[in-house]
Amino acid sequence: MTLRRKIELKWRGLLNILGAFALLGLLWASVNKRSDATIDAIVVTVDDYKEKSLLSPGDVKNIIIENFDNTLLDRSISRLDLELIEAIMIEDEMVNKAQVYVDNKNHLHVEVWTKKPLFRAFTSPSESVYVDDEGILFTGSTRHSVRVPIVSGHLPWITEDEAEDKEELMTLMRSIDQDPMLLALVEQVHIAPDGRYDLAPKIGSAIVQFGQPVDQIEKLEKLKYFYKHTIRRVGINSLATINLDYYGQVVCTRIKDKT
Repeated sequence: MTLRRKIELKWRGLLNILGAFALLGLLWASVNKRSDATIDAIVVTVDDYKEKSLLSPGDVKNIIIENFDNTLLDRSISRLDLELIEAIMIEDEMVNKAQVYVDNKNHLHVEVWTKKPLFRAFTSPSESVYVDDEGILFTGSTRHSVRVPIVSGHLPWITEDEAEDKEELMTLMRSIDQDPMLLALVEQVHIAPDGRYDLAPKIGSAIVQFGQPVDQIEKLEKLKYFYKHTIRRVGINSLATINLDYYGQVVCTRIKDKT
């Protein structure tokens, strides 16, 4: 290797090193500039808002304001504790998960996933709790309500350890929630002290006598078939009861004529 070639290689290596230092300097300056920058806006996202969410983006912003006043917009990015903001959001009983981050426009993003109520259980005419798909109870919001089936009557599992009674009800309510026809049909489930279920449909005047919460799939399929193929013939407002508690058949009683 000639002397000239050796000099060229040394200069090339030196230039590469200088270039790397220059790049690191630019990155350092960029990081410092970003750290010194303040939050320009707060962007809130709530999953399934207006469907089954009891929290609105405005509610999330109010939670942030209650805990930080309006100081987040004045804070530098380097002083933001993103984990603290996430923890505060998760403390809310209606929040399942939260993710907080800052984008390259200096916007603080707060993304929230909320509990989805499966039904609303009334323990008295004026007191109720929501129950999600996992059986977790929460009171919900005083500002928003979600249209879900109502459950009333004998509900000892709300205050006592009655896991079996609760799981039977959860199985029924999940089946209703996952079937568009049943969800559109069933307004309320009432549980008697002896454990028998009555269903109140959204249409018609009949009470559906479901009986004990056994053979649930068979009973629900009979109910769907009856509303699809039979009820128009007998008259939707002419029935007092629709009894599903008989094997392989549906037994109805008519409303007595007023005389």
